Amino acid sequence: MSRGAKLSLLALFVVLSLIGAFTQDDTLQLTNTSYGNRPEATGGLFELLAALDFEVARNAGPLGQLAPGATAWWIDPVGVCEASKEEEEDEDRIQADWTALGWIEKGGVALVFLTPKSACESIAGLALPVRNPDVDIPPDVEAVLPDEANPEEEPVLARAFEPLPEESQWEVRWDEGSPRALAIPELRSFRDAGEWRARAMVMGQPFVLERTVGEGRLVVVADSRFLWNGWLARADAAPLAVDFVRRYGDPILDERTHGLRTHQSTFGALATSSAVGVMAGLATLGVLFAWRGSALGLRTLPEEEFATPTLGGFVDSLASLYAQSQDYQSVFERYREITAARLRRLFGLASDAPPAVLAEKLRRQGSLSPARITLLNDGQGVASSRQLEIAMAELDALVEETNR
Repeated sequence: MSRGAKLSLLALFVVLSLIGAFTQDDTLQLTNTSYGNRPEATGGLFELLAALDFEVARNAGPLGQLAPGATAWWIDPVGVCEASKEEEEDEDRIQADWTALGWIEKGGVALVFLTPKSACESIAGLALPVRNPDVDIPPDVEAVLPDEANPEEEPVLARAFEPLPEESQWEVRWDEGSPRALAIPELRSFRDAGEWRARAMVMGQPFVLERTVGEGRLVVVADSRFLWNGWLARADAAPLAVDFVRRYGDPILDERTHGLRTHQSTFGALATSSAVGVMAGLATLGVLFAWRGSALGLRTLPEEEFATPTLGGFVDSLASLYAQSQDYQSVFERYREITAARLRRLFGLASDAPPAVLAEKLRRQGSLSPARITLLNDGQGVASSRQLEIAMAELDALVEETNR
């Protein structure tokens, strides 16, 4: 491989690593899901229910992973409703590929919160009553930041969720329980209940419909906006959300219809993650490393025979290190410690016997040099190799006198 090709591969590795490093942001926060913090997302709902100690969870896997008696919420789902042929060209129309009917029939409780802009005539083959009115969501509802050209201008989001007139205040009345007030413009409802049972009403029109399907239940809510981040703190939107939990059980929020998926393999997860750039760079580096290693072949070290280590060799090497030292005082102090240890063994004293006890033992001998005992006990200043040799010779003589 040429030098230019090697440099190109190295540059590719660096670029892929940088791409991976700068694409690690949590993009789920920008989605309209229970992970999101946009006005139309439901991240606030998930945090609210979790803070109230409800066992709220998320599901991005197949419906087969849900327990038969569980409660699942589909909020603004894609692929649940069936619309009329006249609305097939509507870009907001929801396609029909929902497969939860079998799960509901086995005892599941499904709550579908319809997005206000979608057309929905039936769910899982069950016809729905007509909704009214037609809602026109302001386009600036999605804007969050102020205009960069006019930084002093109020953010568009504040205008989209500004205080509403009294005609936009709605009262949701359950068939059982306390009524709840919602402050949402043009709140949608059903014109009648049809073959469904109305569980909650708005201005005399059904807002929450329920139907028994097999051993389970299907609940459809006419307008999902009270669950959005932008409206959850308004009026009784949060208490109304809690009412649904208390009536139907701890929810599992579906995210599969929003495009999120749980991967069945490691490679599938890496292929769609933001770390794919880093992994590709590491793989390239591994290929280069393997290629380089195979080109050079295996490395071998020459075999050398070493003599068996002995105590004498260790002592000689230690003596050589001491001889090369210029810190004569430290060498002398160490030699004093070695001499004291030898004398303790001669007298049968403990290895940690204090120096004063050893000195007293030596003085009782009577025949030993007091100067040498003082040298062992108190030491002296040693500033040259000659002084070190003399001091060490005196300590050796003390050991010889004691050993006689």
